[in-house]
Amino acid sequence: MDTHQKGNSRRTFFQQLILGSAGLYLFPYLQSCDNGKYPDMIKGSGNPPFNVWEEMIYALENSPDHYLARRDNLVSAGDINAMRDFVVNDIGLLPSDKGYFRSIAAGLLYGPDAALRCGLATPREKAEILSKMLQEAGVEARVVLETVDMSEEEVKSILFNPGKAAFEPAAKDSDLKRWKKELGSNPENGTVVVMESPVEKATIFADGLLEKLDDKYKQVETESKFYFSNSGVPTVLYMEEGVEKYAHLFDPSVPLGSLHPSNKDNYTKDAKPLRSIEEEVSVTIKSTNAFDGTKEIELIKGSWKASDLVGNQVKVSFLNNMTFEDQAVKSVSDISTFTPCLALQAIHKDRKYMEERSFLGEPITLEGEKVFSEFGLQSKGDEQQGDIRDVVSLEIKAFPKTYPKVRLEIFPKDNEGKIVEGIKAGNFTIRDNNKLVTGLLRQNIVAPRIMLLYDTSLSMPNQYRDEGIVAFLEETQTAIRETYPHARIKLQETGSRIYTAHLKAAQTESDLILYATDGHNSDSFNPDDKPIFESGPPTLYLYTRDTDKYIQAIADNTGGMIIPAEDQQATILQIRETINSLEFPPYVFNYNSVEIDKDHLVEVSAKKNVLSASANFRFASKSSNAVGKRLTGIYMDIKIGNRSPIRRVLAGWDNYLDSYADPTPEMANAVHELLLGGVVIAFEREGASESIRLSEYLKTLMSNKAWFEAVQAGDNAMALEKLSQGTFDYPAILLNTMQPIKNNISKESITYPSGYRVGIIKFKPAYFSEASEVTFDYLPTSEYKSLTPSGRNAFIETTRKTAQLALLEEEIFDKTAMSELKNSKLVLNQDVSREEEYSSRVLAESYRYFREKVFRGGVLKLFDASAVIKSFWRIDPKTGELYGVLPDGTGGGGNSHYEQLQHLQAVVDEYEKVVARMNLGMGIAGVGGLAVGIVATYSLTLVRLYAFASEAIILMDASNLDDQIAQALQELACNVYKEILYATLGPVGEGMNGIENLIGSIGGDFSFVSC
Repeated sequence: MDTHQKGNSRRTFFQQLILGSAGLYLFPYLQSCDNGKYPDMIKGSGNPPFNVWEEMIYALENSPDHYLARRDNLVSAGDINAMRDFVVNDIGLLPSDKGYFRSIAAGLLYGPDAALRCGLATPREKAEILSKMLQEAGVEARVVLETVDMSEEEVKSILFNPGKAAFEPAAKDSDLKRWKKELGSNPENGTVVVMESPVEKATIFADGLLEKLDDKYKQVETESKFYFSNSGVPTVLYMEEGVEKYAHLFDPSVPLGSLHPSNKDNYTKDAKPLRSIEEEVSVTIKSTNAFDGTKEIELIKGSWKASDLVGNQVKVSFLNNMTFEDQAVKSVSDISTFTPCLALQAIHKDRKYMEERSFLGEPITLEGEKVFSEFGLQSKGDEQQGDIRDVVSLEIKAFPKTYPKVRLEIFPKDNEGKIVEGIKAGNFTIRDNNKLVTGLLRQNIVAPRIMLLYDTSLSMPNQYRDEGIVAFLEETQTAIRETYPHARIKLQETGSRIYTAHLKAAQTESDLILYATDGHNSDSFNPDDKPIFESGPPTLYLYTRDTDKYIQAIADNTGGMIIPAEDQQATILQIRETINSLEFPPYVFNYNSVEIDKDHLVEVSAKKNVLSASANFRFASKSSNAVGKRLTGIYMDIKIGNRSPIRRVLAGWDNYLDSYADPTPEMANAVHELLLGGVVIAFEREGASESIRLSEYLKTLMSNKAWFEAVQAGDNAMALEKLSQGTFDYPAILLNTMQPIKNNISKESITYPSGYRVGIIKFKPAYFSEASEVTFDYLPTSEYKSLTPSGRNAFIETTRKTAQLALLEEEIFDKTAMSELKNSKLVLNQDVSREEEYSSRVLAESYRYFREKVFRGGVLKLFDASAVIKSFWRIDPKTGELYGVLPDGTGGGGNSHYEQLQHLQAVVDEYEKVVARMNLGMGIAGVGGLAVGIVATYSLTLVRLYAFASEAIILMDASNLDDQIAQALQELACNVYKEILYATLGPVGEGMNGIENLIGSIGGDFSFVSC
């Protein structure tokens, strides 16, 4: 076997060893074989696999391409010459600006820290890196600028130099064999695939797309003008034994200690301080609901410095508000509230750093109600809280609301038959068909919630429009509060679709609906909706005309009452009289019940089951088609610096494509599934080197060591304690998708991202749908650019190089733009946008999509000429950067798996089963463990939430709780192990029985836990 083959084998073996059954898709890199010069291997601590992973991290951090660790090791060694050689020869050179080196003295692209992740730096960044290394090594040093005399050809020969550090983990062949044995490695578990000839294939593919563009789009006549500011070349001045010496970095041929030989006068000047390239990055999650249409509600927002995010991830989660103990014994259907979370995961930072840069929102319901703001744990002013001991009888009523929600009203009375208010939620126990459920208390005093709907059409009289309706609300509320001082009235505008508006209101938590209308109606009655109207709150139609001929038929269908409303004062008086005749509940709980086709018996008990009451309900046969006020859309806006925000529709209603459509149950269900899933956002400048990516992945696995080994030892209490402290997780797919492009520096061109590479993984488990989904999305924020020695054809080079990412997606995902469009005839949007075949008459329902997504704006887009396939290729008109875009707007790909969350099964088992089988990598859904950065804040949220909860299952079923928790921990450990074992990363070459395969091949019949 020749040296290259053996090196390739070692690389693949090592990657698979790390990655479990890794179908890892990687671009080929420089690699070396076992040269016999590696340092002695450290001995890892603990049990397999963690002790082996610890040793692997050591080997990776001693690889030449692990720039971060090498920097620190060289500083510790203090060898000035070695430090200089590292910066000059191993870190690739980037231009300082689009004019090559016009701003060479001060030009920054990524900043010194980010430059060390990818091994690419501008001349000034290189000088800053070396200067800081010397200072940390105890050597006085600073950046200076010198004047050199170099020709354009000399400068370009230095810039267009492809040499970079090799991937060469410091592990001997004997180490690999020992690791393989300790891990119980089975080569049949999988291979790492190295993509063959990605540069050549990407070039062929890109040229096929470019053929469809006229030369005017490809900027073939454009030439990048060459500049070299020769009087400002960054150099490092350092002191050695009291003598000033220089480390020239731009020209590798200059020996250490000297200035450039063309600097005849040895002239230097101090460099100006670095200018800040810091930018702010914000992530905002918003929602819409079925009732308020286009009105967006902010759920959570986080802001960071860009430097906080590069090389790190933000986890967008909707935490299920359960402790691990809860998740061990409660079912998926018990998850009824969600806490929005933006957690920074920074593997190289401490807990405090991550806590300061993580954000937790307020818990919400499936309707988007903010629990702490909108639910009311109330008392009666200065009076004492209610005492459960005063209660001698219970009455309850149960009403099915928007599936799967149930509204439970409780009326506790004392020995005089009076309502006892102010009792805490935990005094009540709720069972639905004998299943213990946790109800969330909305109120514990009599406090009627009234919704005032008003028709906004121009046919309504002025006294019920604009300022008139607001004044009417205030007067009505004042009158009602004379009887019910805690009453609340909410104003809600509607159109002229009376049945639709009333149906939505009937599914809300209102105790009474007031509907101001002139009776002009533009929709029709659906008899299937009658049970929903009947189970909703009483409704008073405030009829603004002098005859009831329009409204009477509507009231007959819905069961509403009619009150003449021409005279507002008389109307308010009649409303007050009607309200005084109604009974309003002091206690209202909500919980979820998923058995839609069954009769339900609800039982409520108190005082240790001494008191009890029951009620029956059944969801209407068509209730799964109702949306009520459910959340129907979730959106994420990402803004970087002064660039325009980029929006992604994470689930449900699309304000561009669905603006004329009614919210549907499918939209609400998609949102529900997203809340049960999650999103991970990864940030880089250019992708980190292979050894850095693999070592960071292993470090996230190592965060499971403490609790995992406690499970192995049978110490469940310790396992829970360690698990509660938080863990890291790194979806293995990021190892593929966030890798740097191949041949980014060659003699023919240099291609680099001038922006930020941002990748988004979205996981949506199947709860209502058949298949769980994972999608990956490249945001168009990377801003890849190219330069060539001639200054021409930069557009074409950028298209060719970024086409590698399209090839990578095609290898990894089932559904991509490439797979969707491979048999399509492609046309350019700019050329055909006015043709009849793409008019609204021809495209019909698809017209809005193509108008908004394909034809709008100046971006070049190649799409299916038949307009049947909605995926397209997006090419930046200025740079040539290429991305494939799927119909849902994601710039990546997706996979579906026929794994579902079962409604009535335990949370831990169900989530981990789905996540493990989907090969996501380490609990993307956030079940079991928590992100380190939000542990402390989230614990306070849970404490507040528990005050709203009926008696917890965890307290009521303690007899076998320890066994259930032990089983759940074992299941979690088993499934985390399976995630590691079966993490699928995608192809990149032939699998070899070498170094990288080891991480990927642990297991077979071998297991570190009982599975």
